[in-house]
Amino acid sequence: MAIYYWNYINTEFQLSLAIDENDEEAVDTLMETIDEQKKYLELENNLITKLWDRASRELFEKGYNLDMISEN
Repeated sequence: MAIYYWNYINTEFQLSLAIDENDEEAVDTLMETIDEQKKYLELENNLITKLWDRASRELFEKGYNLDMISEN
């Protein structure tokens, strides 16, 4: 999971360097890579959110509230 974020951040850093160097070809390539990485990050975030929703729902059904979940 963290590898997707690391790759995204690393690509953003490379993009800023390419912009500073006025390398248009590298900028185009990196922008395409970033767009692709955003899709993977969105899918991953949706999956994590669904898992958290399911876990929260199960805890709520057992009588826990959000304050109890965050404290434990």
